[in-house]
Parts: sequence; C-alpha cells; structure tokens
Amino acid sequence: MQQIHKTKNTKSRKSCSVPQCSSYCTDSVSLHKFSLWNPKLCKRWRNLLKIGKPITNNMYVCSEHFLPRDFTSFNKTLTEGSSTGKPRQRIKKIAIPSVNLPKSSHENTKCERRM
Repeated sequence: MQQIHKTKNTKSRKSCSVPQCSSYCTDSVSLHKFSLWNPKLCKRWRNLLKIGKPITNNMYVCSEHFLPRDFTSFNKTLTEGSSTGKPRQRIKKIAIPSVNLPKSSHENTKCERRM
C-alpha cells in the first residue's frame, strides 16, 4: 500500500514575533505592527518584548500582549458605504505591551535534547 503524504499549506500566515508566543491572526486574536513611525515607542516595545533582532515591517505583536483598554474598535470600510460587519480592533498609538511578556529572548532560549 502506497503512503500518501499531505503537503503543507504553502500560503504564509502572519504570526506574533514575541519570543515564546505562537499566536496567529484569528477571529479572537489580532496582530499589530511595531510603531516604526515612533522610534522611542518601537524601542520600548522591543525591550519589553525581549526581541533581540532589528524590527522589520514583517514583524507583529498579537493582541494577547495588550490590555483591553489599549484598543479602540472601528469598522473597516471595504468599498463606499459597506463595511466588514464586524468591528476590528485597532491598537491605540500610546499602547504598551504589558501582558504575557516573555521571560527571555529567542537568543537566550535553548533547545533541550534528550540523551
């Protein structure tokens, strides 16, 4: 009998860039870009989240690292007069990640091997 291997979905999925977090964008978890337009805030996020590498446009922080008060809701307009129907969460410009912070950076995390 021939084995059939399922191929992985090659479509890329955005995920949280915070060490020890494996969240993806879902109906209950939103992803937010780093504040590259505000270098001081970006540096503060990077330090709090223990990210040891330079921040890029492709890096995100999930909503699991923020308090409910750090968000504001809005309706995202698709075309004139229509919306998605479900309000999306938008992070406030002054929001600071303060929940589920990593204990160490990716660089300090070691893989344990069984012997």
